[in-house]
Amino acid sequence: MRVLIVDDHELFRAGLALLLTELFPQIELLHASTLAQGMSHARCELLNIVFLDLDLPDGHGSNALAELKESRPSLPVIVIAADDRVETISRCIQLRAMGYVPKSSPPEALRAAISAVLAGGVFLPASSMASLSRDRDTDEARPNGPDNRQPHI
Repeated sequence: MRVLIVDDHELFRAGLALLLTELFPQIELLHASTLAQGMSHARCELLNIVFLDLDLPDGHGSNALAELKESRPSLPVIVIAADDRVETISRCIQLRAMGYVPKSSPPEALRAAISAVLAGGVFLPASSMASLSRDRDTDEARPNGPDNRQPHI
């Protein structure tokens, strides 16, 4: 399995690499510390998964995610970022990320994310699933909700 890690923090990349190597001893890892390097690798290399940080010195990962999914729609991208706001997670899923792992997650979340993505699924942090579901239900209910009723005459 070939995996690309795009993150500007060398210590984080090294830690993630150690975890990935522990989970998959035969893994081949590529590293990128900038968005430009990451996009170059992602466009040219045969990869199974890309781990993408959102906050990079030369751009925002969500822009790269949109561009990457346009050029390589079948390449699974898992966002791994410090931002754990539901709005950010939702936006990444809309941009067709296959997973979102907050950097505050325990190592087991990484295993679950990889397993879900390799099986063709999507991985979301448990803490955001209830909020995302509520937001979706609210959006779906709005057209028929109380705010859109016709006034009684």
